[in-house]
Amino acid sequence: MRTKALTIELLTEELPPKKLLEIENTFTNSISLNLSNNNVIGVNNITNCYSTPRRLAISFSDVLEKSPDVTKKEKLMPKKIGLTENNQPTQALIKKLYSKGLDEKHLSSVKIELNEQQEYLTIENSISGKTIQNIVQETITTTIQNISNQYQSMRYQLPDEVNTVKFIRPARNLLVLFGKELLDISVLGIKSSNETIGHRFMSNSFIKIDHANKYEDILETKGFVIPSFIKRKKYILNELKEKATQINSILGNHEELMSLLDEVTATVEYPSVYIGEFDKEFLELPRECLILTMRSHQKYFPLFEKETNNLINKFLIVSNVYSGKEENIITGNQKVIYPRLSDAKFFYETDNIVSLDKRVLKLKNVIYHNKIGNQLERVERLRIISKYLANKLATDPILADRAAMLSKSDLESLMVGEFPELQGIMGSYYAKQNGESDSIVDALKNQYINRFDQPVTSKNIISAILFLSERIEKVISLFSIKIYPSGEKDPYGLRRAAIGIINIFEKMVEGKTLETNYSNYIDILELSELTLSLFHQKNIDLETPKKAVDFIHDRYKYQLLNNFNRDIIESTFAKKPPLHLILPILKTLEIFKTTPKLSLFLITNKRINNFLKQDNLSTNYFEEKLIDNDAEKILYDAFLNTKHVLLELLQLGKFSEYLELTYSLIYKTDNFLNKVTIMTTDNRICNNRLFLLSKIREIINNFADLSYLNHENNNI
Repeated sequence: MRTKALTIELLTEELPPKKLLEIENTFTNSISLNLSNNNVIGVNNITNCYSTPRRLAISFSDVLEKSPDVTKKEKLMPKKIGLTENNQPTQALIKKLYSKGLDEKHLSSVKIELNEQQEYLTIENSISGKTIQNIVQETITTTIQNISNQYQSMRYQLPDEVNTVKFIRPARNLLVLFGKELLDISVLGIKSSNETIGHRFMSNSFIKIDHANKYEDILETKGFVIPSFIKRKKYILNELKEKATQINSILGNHEELMSLLDEVTATVEYPSVYIGEFDKEFLELPRECLILTMRSHQKYFPLFEKETNNLINKFLIVSNVYSGKEENIITGNQKVIYPRLSDAKFFYETDNIVSLDKRVLKLKNVIYHNKIGNQLERVERLRIISKYLANKLATDPILADRAAMLSKSDLESLMVGEFPELQGIMGSYYAKQNGESDSIVDALKNQYINRFDQPVTSKNIISAILFLSERIEKVISLFSIKIYPSGEKDPYGLRRAAIGIINIFEKMVEGKTLETNYSNYIDILELSELTLSLFHQKNIDLETPKKAVDFIHDRYKYQLLNNFNRDIIESTFAKKPPLHLILPILKTLEIFKTTPKLSLFLITNKRINNFLKQDNLSTNYFEEKLIDNDAEKILYDAFLNTKHVLLELLQLGKFSEYLELTYSLIYKTDNFLNKVTIMTTDNRICNNRLFLLSKIREIINNFADLSYLNHENNNI
């Protein structure tokens, strides 16, 4: 069967730039899937997808003219209903054939087949394939529905001023070409054509596409549009690098660069890159303010010195228009950025007149949450939490207190009012101007970062304390008024806060600020209870600390599933260990699961559990005088000899050594269970033995509940 190229283009009003690439993928995947399901995509097909601020398009190099015919076997009815005793067709069979568009001529095709001990009449019915026009109509309709349902869409009125349709943006034109043939398709109140529209400013008129495989070439040469997002992005990046090299500079942070590049690519159809500059006096402003203004507000690309990575007073402009008079474009953009930077300079200089301590007092006028209070009250809570953590971590509580006190001091500043994204960063600049220590300056700057990247040591411990205080206070405060994340909704970033808490504990272990043992650690439940005690509002949820810890554990479990088996995770969290010991315990159990000793551990643990389930323990002490056999005596002596050593190993966080020593006790326990009758008729002896087993179980499951573990090589 012959194949032809197929091109579909939907022209719209301006599409949301931050979602354009995602929308293109949805458009491409939906159309490709529908054509594939209809078996019309050729084996040698090449698919090209396109998106610009005003269009979504896709081209296939090899598409069949119709879908293949299909032969389908259908069950008609039981033989006894469809045929008489003389094997003549009944009226029921004739009517069934007519209902399927068949007649008496097809009786010869009816066959008898045995199905589930009953004979049925079947027929193989040939179904003609669908035409490409019908397939494309169904495909585009389905794709429009998919995009409308997946993204925030709008309902708008059609030119007839009667009907309305729903789509992500109003559609203006539909091009559908199959080779040279125009397919007659209607969608969103638009009939298809073989024309598209070029660049809004450089070729804003209809352009005829005479063949489906010429779409991209014609649009680029006649329409001044580079329809391919990937090609456009690559072109812009090369131009940016070339312009930066011309003035001996670099483009800076790769991740932030690529994010801006994607957004800018989604706003232009025929890009040109120009070099702009601003007055050097503005370089005295905080670097983050300048970068934010250029990247986020103006969509410019800031430039940096190669050697020092310092910001320079030049930037790159990506324009959607190519002009022989580039000075007009450059001058226009420089005029736009100048007042923004002038305002920032005024705000910064004005802010520095007011001392930080005076700014803190103003926080009583800033509401944190109407059910919780103001930011000054929150700062007081952060101060108490920070001093508690500083004492726990044996560091300077005065520094921790000062950092917490100043943490929100920039909220009432003019700079944060104009640039909310700089909250915390501006506070660090004002603190530096105020002569605060480097540790306080860094703490203010880092309090809102998503994750702590460096191990926590004495150099950054004040930052870590404020980081943790900020997050535990947020979780407890919002949980206390019953604000929780729900489904995909988490407007207060509570999941992110929980992940930050987990992250800082891991980094404290990494930097040896917290040792992997049970001495002088931070108990997350105790910390949560302390935090809740700082709230004096009525009707707060007293179960908040427990709910908060469970929430943090759930986030941790979900995160750990990427690296550990579920049974190991559940075994560890069942005992609710301190946060800083979770990873060491998991790693110990992961190694332990690979050893042959695991089998006896699990079998013995299960046998003990079965005994303790059968009878409620009615004693809380062991009577040595009731021992009447060697196996019990050996086990009891081993228990006495090892329990203190095991406790010491546990306190030191030596979990592997703990399991090794416990194995000797397990071996003796197994011997005891094999040789001694536990459930004797003498209740005192029975309870005595059950009590001993309960103590052995406590040792086995001290830092992890081994009943959760599974072992593939053992049927336990």
